[in-house]
Amino acid sequence: AAAIPILAAALAAQQAYYVGPHVAVAQTQQSLSRAYRRMGQLERAEALAREALATVEASVPDPHVRRSSAMDTLRHVLIDTRQFDEAKTLGLRLITMNKSTLGDEHPGLATSENTLGFTYLMASDYDNAAEHFRAALSISERIPDNQRRSAIYRSNLGISIGRSGDTATGMQ
Repeated sequence: AAAIPILAAALAAQQAYYVGPHVAVAQTQQSLSRAYRRMGQLERAEALAREALATVEASVPDPHVRRSSAMDTLRHVLIDTRQFDEAKTLGLRLITMNKSTLGDEHPGLATSENTLGFTYLMASDYDNAAEHFRAALSISERIPDNQRRSAIYRSNLGISIGRSGDTATGMQ
């Protein structure tokens, strides 16, 4: 709660300083969005996340890691507000962008796959959830010293399979 007035003042100062869209403004908008999200003020968090994404899209080329970050901030708010269709669309865009900017064996790509799997899980689409958890696990297992994340992704895969009722398939 204490961070909100500080971030709001920083955002106002940045908006006064920079002429036009700037990634520094977007970064502060994202931080403020996350602060509001933690406080449960999801409507304000969503508005700031959308502003941050628009600012980034006007500031950097596509694809770019800053775009991924802004999209991820919005996606988390959309998941919290149960706007799963838009969150899934953003998740698919994020995976495409992360493959392009980070490569096929990056922990960030595995995290994006896992979060998309979680989004499908929350929407009770267990088959698609399992597909993305499998993708996250596959990436994670190719990255050295990544056993903790692999265990999380394996657990999520097990949950999605269990909820689907397809216990015969197992975790193959």
